[in-house]
Amino acid sequence: MRPEQVSKILTQEFESVIHGHHTPVMLWGAPGIGKSQIISQVAVEHNVPMIDIRL
Repeated sequence: MRPEQVSKILTQEFESVIHGHHTPVMLWGAPGIGKSQIISQVAVEHNVPMIDIRL
């Protein structure tokens, strides 16, 4: 999946929370492909705090 597609899906999920919906989202993939960066950008766009936990 391309970063633009991931960003679009995450934006839709953030917006659905406004209407009382909550869908858990989990991203996984190889290290260094930009998962945390995409999440961070979407969180900033929606003024939502982000906690980055690396397991």
